[in-house]
Amino acid sequence: MNRTTKVVMALALVAAALVGTGTVASADPIQFDPDRDYRAAMDYFVPELGAWADEVESTVNALAVKPELASELPELAYRGRMMVYDLEGTRAPADIADAHETLVFATGQLMEAAQIAADDPAGADLLMGRYMDRLDDARQQITTWLTTGVDPVRLGKAPAVPVAGN
Repeated sequence: MNRTTKVVMALALVAAALVGTGTVASADPIQFDPDRDYRAAMDYFVPELGAWADEVESTVNALAVKPELASELPELAYRGRMMVYDLEGTRAPADIADAHETLVFATGQLMEAAQIAADDPAGADLLMGRYMDRLDDARQQITTWLTTGVDPVRLGKAPAVPVAGN
C-alpha cells in the first residue's frame, strides 16, 4: 500500500469513529415522558406553593394588627413572581392543563395581593378572597393527578376549576 492510501484509510477510520461516538448506545432507550417530568417537578412544587399561599394569606390578614409585617410583603411578592415564572415554564399534561392554568393565574393574583397589601389592604383582601379558593382547588386537582395519574374532574371527584380570568 502506498502512503496516500494509508492516509486516506486513517482519515476514513477517524471519521467513522467520530460519527459512531455521536450516537447513543444504551440498553435502556432514552424516552421523553412529559407526564413523568411534570410529576417530578410538581410533586415538590405544589406543597411549596401551598405553604407560600398560606404565608401570604396569614401575613395579609395580620397586617391590621401587626403593621410591621408589611416589611415581609416585598419578599413574599418576589417569591410569588418566581413561582409564576416557574409555573409558566412548566408544560402540563393535557389531563391537568386547565388546573395548571388556573394555578398559574391564581398564584399571580396572590402575588399581586402581596404587592399591594401594605398600601391597599381592602384590595388585597378582595384578591385573596377571589383567588385563594381557586388556587386551593387547582392544587387539590393537581395533587390528585400526581398521586393517581387520573384526572379528578373526569372521575367526578373534584369540582371543575374555573378557567383563569373568569
